[in-house]
Amino acid sequence: MITTQSNKYDIIIVGAGTAGMMCAIHSAKRNRKVCVIEKSDHIGGAMHWSGGHMSAGGTKRQKSLGIQDSPDQHYEDILRVNEGTGDLSLIRKAVDLAPGIIDWLDDEGFEFDPICPRIVYGHIPYEIPRTHYGVSNAKSILKILIPHWDQGIADGYIDLQLEHSAVKFEKHNKRYDTVSCQHGTEMKTFIGNHIVITSGGYGSNPEMFRDKHPDVTLVSAAYPNSTGEMTSTLEDMGVPFRYAPYHLSSLGGIELDPGSGRCDFYEGWASILTSVYRQPRDIYID
Repeated sequence: MITTQSNKYDIIIVGAGTAGMMCAIHSAKRNRKVCVIEKSDHIGGAMHWSGGHMSAGGTKRQKSLGIQDSPDQHYEDILRVNEGTGDLSLIRKAVDLAPGIIDWLDDEGFEFDPICPRIVYGHIPYEIPRTHYGVSNAKSILKILIPHWDQGIADGYIDLQLEHSAVKFEKHNKRYDTVSCQHGTEMKTFIGNHIVITSGGYGSNPEMFRDKHPDVTLVSAAYPNSTGEMTSTLEDMGVPFRYAPYHLSSLGGIELDPGSGRCDFYEGWASILTSVYRQPRDIYID
């Protein structure tokens, strides 16, 4: 059975994690009608799972602690770490926007971990303390977003569709405007002026991970819903998948249950690139 949502939305957002929620919230504040499609039975995505580390140069919190930093310094530090690889224009944009995001969270009452900002040595470290996170890891971010999200729903600008898996996109007049979703045994379609994809990654899909990174062994601490269906759908539509060769397994977990392919970062973790936490040397034994 196929049904079509009668409302035509300004924006359809696929994924109700960090990016999807922020996109919906700020669209709603601009009086845009938004449909948010989420395959899980709850919002928040990996914010229920992640450490929630956010890096920014030139934040109010840094300045209050006498830490001199800027987006330019942040960007140059990234180029040192990644040796100039990746989408540099996208990295530059992210770096320029980052301090405003941290400052917005600060203004909203975000509960920073008292030791932040700090230099994190679990991966190649920055040269300046610029990593910020909350006392409850990424759940501290979710705590800030929820009131804004609830207000968008109450005002009628956010229409949330839980347990809907996007399976197909269609275009009319050379523009994609329709999303078809599986909801139980029912197929539903939603129509919007714009479509924004904010779905998660594929770290919990071993087969897909092997296809993208054949020389890397996966022991995943990724959010269980990060299974890559949307990535596969977009690839089938001809969207290129870029930068897979640059994947770097710098920080991960220890497989406590042999053969499971899973790990719990908070129970047992392994830093491959640095030994700063356990001097002078580390030896990992299988």
